[in-house]
Amino acid sequence: VDRSGSMLCNPPPVTSSEKCEAEGVREDLSMLSKWQLTTSALAAAIKALPDTASVGVSFFSNDNQCGVSSVPNVPLGKAVMPQLNAIQASLAGIQPAGSTPLVGATMLAYKYLQSAAQSGVVTGNSYVVVITDGEQSDRCSDTTVCTNAAACSELLIQESSRAATPDINIRTFVMGAPGSGHGRTMLS
Repeated sequence: VDRSGSMLCNPPPVTSSEKCEAEGVREDLSMLSKWQLTTSALAAAIKALPDTASVGVSFFSNDNQCGVSSVPNVPLGKAVMPQLNAIQASLAGIQPAGSTPLVGATMLAYKYLQSAAQSGVVTGNSYVVVITDGEQSDRCSDTTVCTNAAACSELLIQESSRAATPDINIRTFVMGAPGSGHGRTMLS
């Protein structure tokens, strides 16, 4: 789940994506922020999962800059009340800040899920669901991951295709949070 500073803003048309990226401020306090809309919808969706499903949550960035972690904020667990409560508490305890390290977060999610499947922590179908309001932040691009928007898009295409191969079998879904329209091409 993208917890970058732009998630603090009101969604368009109240705050344009460009203004939000530049300022990261909730202009109309009487309206919900992108973060509030997204986490409310996510909590409801997770609550509706069957208790046979496993679910976890990871946030990016995790250091108010471009940090990502290979260990989720809430590790995978069956979708039963203690796990649902842990996810809800985690969502409630996050304050959006930082940039959007989309590529690193997605690649580490694949690594985590592949390891969990190999160790028997999860069985059956595996999915990475990326929820974001935009593209990889230029600030989060470097020579070790990707150097520009085109390179980041290409890397994500390669990694999601590799993750979907039969030997790994992780499918990827990208959900655009409110205000993600400007990144539609890259996210698609």
